[in-house]
Formats: sequence, C-alpha cells, structure tokens
Amino acid sequence: MTLLELVVVIATIGVLAAIAVPRASRAFQGAGHAAVMRDWSTLQRQIDLYALEHMGAYPAQRGSGQAEELTEVAFLQQLLQATTPAGESSDKPKDGYFLGPYLVAGMPALKAGRHAGRAGVFVIQDTSAPRYMSEEPVGWVYQPRTGEIVPNIPLTEGASGALTIDISAPEALGARPGAGGVRPLDVGAGDLGKVE
Repeated sequence: MTLLELVVVIATIGVLAAIAVPRASRAFQGAGHAAVMRDWSTLQRQIDLYALEHMGAYPAQRGSGQAEELTEVAFLQQLLQATTPAGESSDKPKDGYFLGPYLVAGMPALKAGRHAGRAGVFVIQDTSAPRYMSEEPVGWVYQPRTGEIVPNIPLTEGASGALTIDISAPEALGARPGAGGVRPLDVGAGDLGKVE
C-alpha cells in the first residue's frame, strides 16, 4: 500500500465518521426522549389511579402519616408504599394499608436533558402549573393540587394541545441554560443517553 492510498483510506474513514457520529448522537437523544415520554405517561397514569382510589386526593395533597403534606417525601411514600384510603403510608404490610404501591419499580430517573439520571421530584407549593425548572436539580416537577407531573425538561404545546418535549431547546438536549450550545453526551455502558 502506497502513502497516497493510505491517505485516501484515512480521509474516507474521517468522512464516514463525520457523517455517522451526529446521526448516532441524534439516535441516542431520540431514544432518551421516547423513554421520557413513556415514563411520563406511566407516572401520570399511576398518579391518576392513586387519586381514584383515595377519594380524589392526589399524592402529597395530604400528609402520609410519616411526612407533611406538599413534600417530596409524602409524594414518594404514597406512590412507593402501601397506603390507607386516607393516604397514610407504611413500608411494612399491616391492616388497613391495602392500596398501592403504585410505582413498584421505584421513581423513574429522567432519561434525557440536562437533569438526566435524576429521579427527584420538585413539589410545587403554590397553585402554579408544573413547568421546566432549570435551576432545580430534579427529574420531575409535580403539582399536588391538580395531580399533574411533567419531566424537568423544556416542553412545548403541540397542535392538539398536548405537551411534548421541545427538541428545539438546547436544554432538552442536555445543554445548560445560556451555555450557547449542546454539550456532548457522556455515554457509558448501562447509561445510554445519560448527561453528566
């Protein structure tokens, strides 16, 4: 193989890599966004089921018996543990605690965006609607008065009125607000799409 042939082979490999890497990155982001949408749907269904079985009260709307109302602790206890119809929770089976748990696999971590890998929940204390909160290092934002939960990622309202991930927002792809661009994904074994 001559030097010229070697240069042509290396240049060809470089061109192919320049094409393949951005496509792979978009595929990882798309998979992360699909996982966020799946987890979001599951969370909302389980919150609605909790309210159906607890006389219209959403998780954290009342205290859990172990935690005050309107707290992340009450929210998690009421979804992850057995509860009474009044919303009291217990991590051990006992009489009267026959509802739930609603999230058997635990609280899902956010799979995409700036806060990927975080499963924490910011519980809104006032009556405002849940929205993206870039300053809060949590995966989810929850309004206990309405039972609405959203991923802590930029969202946009579609033509049908449904909220979807705003992929035009750099934060949805993992950038910090005001960072002027998207940070590269830090992908390792077992944490595909996780952003550090």
